[in-house]
Amino acid sequence: MEEPKAVVLGVQLALWFKDRIPNPEDLLPRVRQTMGNIFDRPTTVLPMPPDQDLDYAQVVILQSSQGLRLAISRKRADLWIDGQAKDDFENMEDRILAASKSYLTLFEEQVVVRSGLVVRFLYPTREPSSCLERLLTKKPSELQIGQTFDVGVTYITRHIIGSRMYNDRTEIGQYQNDNAAAGRLGVGVQVTRDFNSLPDDATPFLQGDILALVQQSKEYFSLNQIGDLMWTNH
Repeated sequence: MEEPKAVVLGVQLALWFKDRIPNPEDLLPRVRQTMGNIFDRPTTVLPMPPDQDLDYAQVVILQSSQGLRLAISRKRADLWIDGQAKDDFENMEDRILAASKSYLTLFEEQVVVRSGLVVRFLYPTREPSSCLERLLTKKPSELQIGQTFDVGVTYITRHIIGSRMYNDRTEIGQYQNDNAAAGRLGVGVQVTRDFNSLPDDATPFLQGDILALVQQSKEYFSLNQIGDLMWTNH
């Protein structure tokens, strides 16, 4: 049986700001100027009252037919880049980096105090349960490099990427596609790689810090190790 290759379901790059953006909708002209006209679908602006408790509620949502989505809250912004045409990470890397650069330029006047990158992969397989059983018998060190920080239903390690320390969370579980548009992907094993800067480190991030995360995180995906363990005895 041929071993399936990991395809990218999607990438998310999150930024947390020191100061509030009082009216995120006022950024729309700047979005178009900085990121071009990629967001060609109707923009959603939600009438969120200026309440401190709603600082992380999405106010502006922009979508693109190119598989991108941008959500702006008063103290956070998220960029999603969907995997298309069963792309692996290497084929998407230039696209991810280009979108990330323009996204960071959009918020260059904001002080970023936390950042996070989530990459979701799919191994298409008809026997996800068997693959997951093999992983449950392994030590974290067999799946991830780095010092083990916590163990539960996930693997958590810590790394210095660029000049910043990140929690590196790996979640591995069954995938059941519920999107008719992507029905060809079917079922399989989903591997989620979640890099988040430490909550108690609120020193400002430079753009270079965040680009280092985007560019260097692939060194910690460990997809070969995970795949080798899952396909043993197939």
